[in-house]
Amino acid sequence: MELPAGKNQRAVIIYLVNGTQVCLPMKLKKICKGYRVGYGGGIEGDETEQAAAIREMAEEGDIIVKSENLERVATCHFYNHQSNVRDDITASLVIVDAFVVREWHGQLHSVEDGGMGPPEWFDIHSLPLHQLPPADRYWLPRALHHEHLEVEAHLTPGQKELIGPVIVRNLYSEKQNLKRV
Repeated sequence: MELPAGKNQRAVIIYLVNGTQVCLPMKLKKICKGYRVGYGGGIEGDETEQAAAIREMAEEGDIIVKSENLERVATCHFYNHQSNVRDDITASLVIVDAFVVREWHGQLHSVEDGGMGPPEWFDIHSLPLHQLPPADRYWLPRALHHEHLEVEAHLTPGQKELIGPVIVRNLYSEKQNLKRV
């Protein structure tokens, strides 16, 4: 789908993983409100994806993340439509780079007005899929199991419902990479 210039946005989302547990707080504001998501937000100015991820973790979780601890696990192309029609030419594209972080400094907690509920941890083998945003249900479990993905999804306003299938391409998995050595 070709979008008019200026309609594309960039964002990051960060999932904290401690052993087999992933932190999925409830989103309290803006897009995906009422769903369990990672921490994140928009990329500002000339910021890199990594710099945005580090800034967002400081702002929303009050923790320090180093760039070498950011593992990019997915690049998601979310087409946010103004209606429930997939061919809606007013759709905006948000490209979201998803990262997993397994090492950080500081004590994770909610930041006042950070837009996120308190940290809540879930086993990566039994995620609360019904509480995740619709598209995330298809790719997040795979990304948490060391797959590196490219995702495309078309969504209704507020990303409440899918319009058509979610396309998930496995770029490579850590396990496949280890087998090649």
